[in-house]
Amino acid sequence: MSKCSPPPSKMLSKYAPLIHVMKVKPEKINLIIGSGGKKVKSIIEETGVEYIDTQDDGIVKITAKDQSSLEKSKAIISKLTMVPTVGDIYRERQRK
Repeated sequence: MSKCSPPPSKMLSKYAPLIHVMKVKPEKINLIIGSGGKKVKSIIEETGVEYIDTQDDGIVKITAKDQSSLEKSKAIISKLTMVPTVGDIYRERQRK
């Protein structure tokens, strides 16, 4: 059987969707979703990813067509859910 079938390709097809699974704290899921799903919809529109799925246990699945949109959405979600630690320096300020 292995003599007849070709070996699997080393590269992923450019048409294959990219799926990234990340784990966040379950109490931070609401920050990703936002009120009425507004935040998750804005992340999808801003980055161009196909779908962001959040689960109650803190698992976030991102589906994208290209690597750049996947990286952008990962960065936004990481910023939303990060926990500041002592000694970190932040340059951005938010005023409410």
